[in-house]
Amino acid sequence: MEEAKSYVQVEVPMPESMVAYLEDLSKRINAGGDSKLDNSAIVRAAIAFLMSSGIDVSGCCNEDDILLAIKRL
Repeated sequence: MEEAKSYVQVEVPMPESMVAYLEDLSKRINAGGDSKLDNSAIVRAAIAFLMSSGIDVSGCCNEDDILLAIKRL
């Protein structure tokens, strides 16, 4: 993924279970490695994937609809 010149910090409210999952995923990614990736790197990678996916969100009206569109990829 191309490194951006600058970042804008955003607050993304999410359930504790999602935060716990991000923490666990970060620990697994960083296990035994020299580099340390934080949760924001995981979120940026997920968004970069969506940006490149060509996802069709037409007709999506809520979070569940968006999740279904993602699962169809």
